[in-house]
Amino acid sequence: MIVMKVAVITCYRQPNYVRAVTLRNAIEAQDSTHMYVVKNSHNGLLRYLEVIAKLVWLRITKRPDVYLITFRGYEILPFVAVLTWPKVLIYDEFVSPLEWLQEERTEWWAKLIPRNVLKLFYRILLRRCKLVLADTEAHVDYSSKISGVPKSKFKSLPVGTDESIFKPAPKEYKQAGNNGQQSDFRVFYYGSMLGLHGLDVVMDAALKLKDQPIEFVFAGGGQQAKQAIAEYQGKGAKITHHEWIEYSDLPKFAYRSQLTLGGPFGVSAQAKRVITGKTYQFLACQTPVLIGQNLTSGLFIDKQNCLSIPLGDAHALADKVIWAQQHPAQLKSIAAAGRELYDQNFSSSALATQMANLLKTIT
Repeated sequence: MIVMKVAVITCYRQPNYVRAVTLRNAIEAQDSTHMYVVKNSHNGLLRYLEVIAKLVWLRITKRPDVYLITFRGYEILPFVAVLTWPKVLIYDEFVSPLEWLQEERTEWWAKLIPRNVLKLFYRILLRRCKLVLADTEAHVDYSSKISGVPKSKFKSLPVGTDESIFKPAPKEYKQAGNNGQQSDFRVFYYGSMLGLHGLDVVMDAALKLKDQPIEFVFAGGGQQAKQAIAEYQGKGAKITHHEWIEYSDLPKFAYRSQLTLGGPFGVSAQAKRVITGKTYQFLACQTPVLIGQNLTSGLFIDKQNCLSIPLGDAHALADKVIWAQQHPAQLKSIAAAGRELYDQNFSSSALATQMANLLKTIT
C-alpha cells in the first residue's frame, strides 16, 4: 500500500485550536497516510520564523507529498505556497481575510490598505492551492464569490469538536435535567461574545423572562460584555456571569443546565454562514441546544434535534426558552436526536470519512 505523507502546518497563537486538532485527527485516522505536524511553540513574530524553519527542514528530510495549512493560515500562506512548490497544497481558509475587507472599517489604517492589490494577491495564492477548505457550504459559496476563484476549488469540512472533552454526561450528571422544580431551570450561554453571537439578543430575552423562574448562566466575554451584562442585571435580568471558566469545565456547566445556547443569534453577515463551535460541543455533550436559523442550519430541525429561532429575535428566543421549560420530556429526546445528528455528520469518524474522500480527489 502506498502511504501518502501529509504535513499539517499550524502557525497561530493557539496552535491546538479546535479546528487544527480536528483536521489533524481526521488525517491521522487514515490508514493510507503518515502525518507530520508542524506547529509553533513560540508566539508573536517568532512563531512565523519558527514554523518556516521547521517546514524547510521537513521538506528536506521527509519530503511530504501534501501540505495542509490550518487556521490562521492566511498570514503564512505566501511563504508556504513558495516553499512547498510544486507539491500539493491544501489551505483551510476557515475565515477569509477578504471578508474582513468587505466590511466597513472604522480603523484609520484600514483605509491605507490597497484592497484591489490584496484581493488580486490573495486570489493568486488560492489558485496555487489544490484545495481550499471551508467549514460550511455557505462559506464556500461566499468565499468563491468574493475571491473570484471557482467554487470547484473549495470543499466544505465541518469543524467538529474535541471528543475527549465534549461527550455525553457521565453517570453522576444523569439527573441534571429538570426535576419538576421550575426554579431549577437553567440556560447556559458562553463565548467571546462577538457581534455574530448576539449577546444583546440573549440579554434582551433574559430581561423579558426576569419574572420567570429561569436563570441564565453566562461565561466569557471581555470588559465591554461584562459592563453590558451588569446593566441588564441591574434591570432585573436573572443572569449569573462567570468572566472565565476553564475550557475543560464547559461540559460540566452544560450538564447542569436544562438548555444550552449554541447560536449564533446576531444578524451580521458572518452569522448567516456559520455553525458555532459551541453548537458542535453541546451536540456532542448530548444536551438540548438552541440555535439561530441561517444558511447552514439545513440539518437542524426545530423541536426534533434542536430548538431554533430566527436570527436577531429576542422575543422568539424568550418564547422558545419558555417552551423548553414546559417540555422537559421533549428536551430529553431532542438532546438524544442532537447527539445522533452529531455522530452522523460532525463526529471524528464522520470527519475522517469526509477527509478520506477529500484526499482521494488529489491523488
